[in-house]
Amino acid sequence: MFAAALLLSASAAAAPACTSVDKGNAAALATRANDIRNDDGIYKFLVKANGSPGLCKGSIVTAAAQVDGWVEFTWPDRSVLQTQFMAPEIFKLRYSRAAGLRQPSELLAAFREYAAGRGISINWDVPHKEAQGDGEVVEYRDNDPGMNGVVRLTYDKDRRFVSISLSIAP
Repeated sequence: MFAAALLLSASAAAAPACTSVDKGNAAALATRANDIRNDDGIYKFLVKANGSPGLCKGSIVTAAAQVDGWVEFTWPDRSVLQTQFMAPEIFKLRYSRAAGLRQPSELLAAFREYAAGRGISINWDVPHKEAQGDGEVVEYRDNDPGMNGVVRLTYDKDRRFVSISLSIAP
């Protein structure tokens, strides 16, 4: 028990404090950021692959039992993980790096596992491709229209894999 508490406090000490922007609720932001650090599988995958992020910022707005906002972690290589949420059930997780994402196979596997763990049945056999500027977006969608789950892969004009996101909006 003591060792677990010591490990938790050591990891919390290594994590950057989150800066609240847009006059958000700083205490709610700190709680949400710590929840992500402790429980989010993609965040944990990225820390294992890239080390600890150097920056954290976000904005949480609380009003009458409703919590809306975003939290963003930035790594020294300029990769960014952002979570967005809006009551009652809208959620988006996006990881990006303008110079191209590292470990694309492992990252895609982590997102597959993450989606399945959230109960999203993404159909990975049917890509939906569309041009976006000079690049391309490839979407994989949940077969359940009530879930409205989508994993989106974005490629730049040089075909570099620059972002991956998961969104849920029932």
